[in-house]
Amino acid sequence: MAVDQIVEDVVKLKDAIEIGVAASQCEEKIVLLGAKPKYPSSGFGYIQIDSPSGTNGPTSTVYPVARFIEKPSPSIAMELFASQTCFWNAGVFIFTAATMQSTLRRFWPQLAGQMDTYFGDGEKNPKLYSKCESLSIDRGVFEKADNLLCVACDPGWTDVGCWDDIAAAVDNVSGVSVNSLANVESVASENCFVQTTQGKKVILLGVNDLIVVDSGDGLLILKKGESQKLAQTATVQQSQGVDE
Repeated sequence: MAVDQIVEDVVKLKDAIEIGVAASQCEEKIVLLGAKPKYPSSGFGYIQIDSPSGTNGPTSTVYPVARFIEKPSPSIAMELFASQTCFWNAGVFIFTAATMQSTLRRFWPQLAGQMDTYFGDGEKNPKLYSKCESLSIDRGVFEKADNLLCVACDPGWTDVGCWDDIAAAVDNVSGVSVNSLANVESVASENCFVQTTQGKKVILLGVNDLIVVDSGDGLLILKKGESQKLAQTATVQQSQGVDE
């Protein structure tokens, strides 16, 4: 499981995982966890399930996967949020080793062959890894596979992979969310988030909907809702030879 996530109800998450483990062992299935969306996010990937039939558990239901929707536009995200068949892709995958091996052979035979070479008899060659195709398991396997199930659950899951998500996860105090090190004075400002690593004084005067991040050697100021575009600035800096 990824570390950059928040789970509000661990009991529900445990139940969903147990259901997923059982489903993965009964058949040659790869099981994904789909979390009920809290809001229409264009920064998350979605899993659309095949409805209406599903296998019920105490707090979760298992469905066949219909398709994946990767980081939709804001308007599409609104439609997905309003539907009853789309869930956030929590990035949790459950499968047996045998199922993954057979699935790799069907949908990513090049990688399967490289794994056979590496794990076969003889000395392990660390250089083999650099020869593997640079592709996520989602693109290489899951978006092609036809043996996928989704455990639809509601454990209060949220990814915190960008500054907007972090800001939403922090308690809001007097219109301004801060981390424990921030020394913030807010005047006529609303819905802002401040993160500092040095506890320096930050004054917000007459501003709304801002994210302010001080890392010590850099300062980031952006409007809420724009943090997904940070990857674009990182690409530009790399092309100019500037460290992030």
